[in-house]
Amino acid sequence: MRTPTGSYVAMNQCVPPLELWAFEVKLQDWRRALFQAVQYRAFAHRVAIVMPSSSIHRPLKSAALLQQLGIGLLAVSIVRAQCVVQTLLPVPKLPPRSRAHHLFALGQFLRQRGDGPGLTGAAAQSGLAPVSES
Repeated sequence: MRTPTGSYVAMNQCVPPLELWAFEVKLQDWRRALFQAVQYRAFAHRVAIVMPSSSIHRPLKSAALLQQLGIGLLAVSIVRAQCVVQTLLPVPKLPPRSRAHHLFALGQFLRQRGDGPGLTGAAAQSGLAPVSES
């Protein structure tokens, strides 16, 4: 709902039941990937770091830390011209740490899908409805 000051307020019944995933992909700098992944926990239900199998040994040494932070770890390799993804640490489902960031990310996702103003598709099916201004 739009307030008199021009900002928007999300109502509980307007939030579609979508699970957001976030992946941070890096070739080598796993510490930077960890920093970004921790930021993603603000809005995503599931977060994972994705790295090439050749570089995965570095973050794997910190598996306990990743699990404590609720961040999964995926290794990617090319085998016989096919991409192979291996789950080294499961990607747990956790509630986003910030409702405001989650709602913002959800709005961005729905807008990119064409479910923004006018609301069709997933948003319409979830009961999300546009708020008319008086």
